[in-house]
Amino acid sequence: MKLFEIEATLTGMVGKNYTYNRRKVTVLRFEIKEKVIRIVCATEDITILVEDFQDTMKSFLPDTTPAISSENTPAVVSPSAVPQTIIRTSGGELKDLVMENIRKIQRDKEYIPQAIEINNQVKTLIDLAKTEIELIKALR
Repeated sequence: MKLFEIEATLTGMVGKNYTYNRRKVTVLRFEIKEKVIRIVCATEDITILVEDFQDTMKSFLPDTTPAISSENTPAVVSPSAVPQTIIRTSGGELKDLVMENIRKIQRDKEYIPQAIEINNQVKTLIDLAKTEIELIKALR
């Protein structure tokens, strides 16, 4: 199954109730990263490999009874409807940079001054992201 077909299937599942392995789940959103699919449900996250998608989908049975009350249901947001923020567009890169710096510091203590400067820049980006979030909240 191609990624766009998987995405279309999962998009159609968002906001709906299913019985999965004898448990009621409500699909809230999903993420596809490389070869892994994460289906975020109201009560649990389900992680599967792309190659196992079709077999796993056989375990998702439509459930017409409410899995959780609508008052407790978090807002369903499709991935494309979420505003693009610094963290959303660069979060993975920032995480990789921080982890790389930690490894460099562990190997070479002389790298600490440079890591401090990088850390300051990352903090600046985080502050910018916080400002973006406040702007998004204000516009709603």
